[in-house]
Amino acid sequence: MGLHLAPHFLYWRRCFVSRELLLPFNGAALLAMEVSTPFLNWMIFFRHRGASYKTHVVVSGVLFLLTYIVFRIIINIYATLVLIIFVVGNGGPENVPRWQTHLLLVAVVSGAILQLFWLPKIWEAFADRIRALICGRQYDVTDQDGDLTDTQQSLLRPEVKAFRSLA
Repeated sequence: MGLHLAPHFLYWRRCFVSRELLLPFNGAALLAMEVSTPFLNWMIFFRHRGASYKTHVVVSGVLFLLTYIVFRIIINIYATLVLIIFVVGNGGPENVPRWQTHLLLVAVVSGAILQLFWLPKIWEAFADRIRALICGRQYDVTDQDGDLTDTQQSLLRPEVKAFRSLA
């Protein structure tokens, strides 16, 4: 299983555990967070396919950001607070061992913190692309080493190619 699939597996597992703990609202909130995933996958799949897919990437990026904020930030944090209040106020379900209730609480709270951790990075990437769009400049996408791939190099405007050759 790829490392990028691990968070999705953990969320699915938490949903099943919360169902066993008679907390269907939290399970539904965890599953609802996956609403943003198709938009992210679409954007990642088409982002390096050239100018003809630019509209697809922009639309899916905006939809990803909106669904991320609504489902992964607002609804997830609300559901996490409801769970905290339920466990602290009522001690959790009576027929479930305490350790299992606390383990679920730690897992859900850490998931909410993880979503908050990614929010600034997602917002920064979105803001960079919006600034590039407003200023009328092309947003350069580089690989992790900072070097352009051959396909990306072939898509650059001539003036950008000339500038890069001077460096």
